[in-house]
Amino acid sequence: RAQMDAAQALPLPSENKAFVVAETAPYFIDAVKKQSEKLGIDLEGQKVYTSLDLSAQEAAQQAVQSHIEYLEKNSKGVKKHLEAGHKLEGILLSADNESGLINAVVGGRNFRTSQYNRAIQSHRQIGSIMKPIVFLTALINYQEDGSPYTPVTIVSDEKATHRYEGQKWTPVNY
Repeated sequence: RAQMDAAQALPLPSENKAFVVAETAPYFIDAVKKQSEKLGIDLEGQKVYTSLDLSAQEAAQQAVQSHIEYLEKNSKGVKKHLEAGHKLEGILLSADNESGLINAVVGGRNFRTSQYNRAIQSHRQIGSIMKPIVFLTALINYQEDGSPYTPVTIVSDEKATHRYEGQKWTPVNY
C-alpha cells in the first residue's frame, strides 16, 4: 500500500522517449531493426545504442520537407508531375565526419505514408553516389599551379586520358 501511494504521488512522465525517437527518426529506427534482423539479433528487451543524433535528424527532416515544399511550389517541372498524380520524394543521409557513422536518415517524404526507405533500399546510378566523394577529393587537393580547388573553380572539360597500372581510361560525356 505504501509503494502504491508513493507511486501515485509521483507526476506522470511528460513524454515517452521511445515514441519520440520512433516519430522523429522512423527511417533510421526501421533501418536499425532491419539490420538487426539480418544479423539475427533479437532486439526484444535489449538496450540498443546507435549513432543517431536527434538534432541532426530533426534538421535533416526539416531540410528535406522544406525543400520538397519549395520545389513543389516553384518548379514548373515538378508541378507537371504533381498534376499527373506523381508525388515528389526526398532522401538525406548524414554521417559524422570523424567516425563515419550515420547520424541521420530521411528515407522519404512521410514514413506513415510509405515505409520504403529510399535512402537505403533504393538503387541509384553510381555517378550520383560518387559525386560528393569526387568533389570532396578535389577540395582537399591542389591544382597544378599550387592553388586550392574551391566550389567555384573552373575546371577544363577537355578530353583527357588517364593511365594507371598499364590501363587507360578516357571519360566520355553523354
